[in-house]
Amino acid sequence: MAWEIDRFSGKRSGFNQPRRYIRILVDDNGIISTAGVEGEVDLNLDRLSDYNSVDRRYFPGDLITDFCNTTTHTHYYIRAQDERPFAYTETVINAPECGYLEPLPEPAVPVNPFGNPVYVPYRVMDFCDIDGVNVNVLISSNKYSGLPLPIEVGGKSPVVLSYKEVERFDVFRPVECKLSFVVESNFALEELYANDERSFQVTITKGGQVKFKGYIMPSGGSEAFVSPPYEVNIRATDSIGGLKAVTYPVPVGSTTDIKQSFKDILAYCFAVTNLNLDIITVCNLYEATMPTGLNDDPMSLASINPLRLSNDNGTTLTVYDVLEKVAQAWGAFIVQRDGVWYFVRENELSNPIIRSRRYNYKGLFLYGENLQTKRVIGGVL
Repeated sequence: MAWEIDRFSGKRSGFNQPRRYIRILVDDNGIISTAGVEGEVDLNLDRLSDYNSVDRRYFPGDLITDFCNTTTHTHYYIRAQDERPFAYTETVINAPECGYLEPLPEPAVPVNPFGNPVYVPYRVMDFCDIDGVNVNVLISSNKYSGLPLPIEVGGKSPVVLSYKEVERFDVFRPVECKLSFVVESNFALEELYANDERSFQVTITKGGQVKFKGYIMPSGGSEAFVSPPYEVNIRATDSIGGLKAVTYPVPVGSTTDIKQSFKDILAYCFAVTNLNLDIITVCNLYEATMPTGLNDDPMSLASINPLRLSNDNGTTLTVYDVLEKVAQAWGAFIVQRDGVWYFVRENELSNPIIRSRRYNYKGLFLYGENLQTKRVIGGVL
């Protein structure tokens, strides 16, 4: 997988010369590549010094970004250069900071009041969508042991993802997954009846990419009162609403002197969902003394004493309330998209290029990336 780390343009002298653009990409193994910018003229010369003006923010030798490949324990440093592909890689193999010899240290996750159940594949279904792309529906159970059982027939629309309508400044953008199956001799809706809202976990993948992960709602099923075969509908949610019942897990051994970064607070809160999804932050609101590189996330640089996460009477806030207040403080909203938790500052969506940072579910930094929000009508999405 490759992601964008830089984007700039150059222009030669002359009234009729167009401004030309280019994107710089890097993959997990530090391989540099380039790509054009949709809707713009491609940069065509092999040296930036051959252009009269270049709007690149990095000079030759400057560090653009660095990241670890924790599988190969390699640390990659990507630096700018004048020649195409306009960046080069410095490699440190067997890097301790990338997990060599010792396991890579990761932030702790809080004790989960829901426990940490193991989910085993229970029911599975595969089908192709209208474009011929494979879609997999996996229903896992925390009380099942055995081989996964197939669901043979889907309804008219086996999977429908929808985002609930919200006001512009609402913090949470809930996503719901509606599943539709046909009840036959090998499947009955009553199998999915449960009092525990986390008995059944649902994972939807399309073309091998996770599109949704959540839990079947105990009251989210409906079926006709007729003999099989007939269609049933099942609803699953991202479980954010359930966080209203969970008190924020203040770190063990807390004193009046402790601090947590806002990024760690997000990781603590999302860990309670038991979904173990990566976290992407789109937040570039810096204090004047903060570094502002691609990997420098204000959510990680800024911190707060978690003991302040309480009501006026001193009662610790719920996880839901903490997420809401953090998002409000940064002018952001929270949504699950493509199997990732997104924390996005609303105002940044108006920018053609936004910088994001990706973490695993424990809050371990993975990489920084430039995201393109501008789209050309008729172009590739």
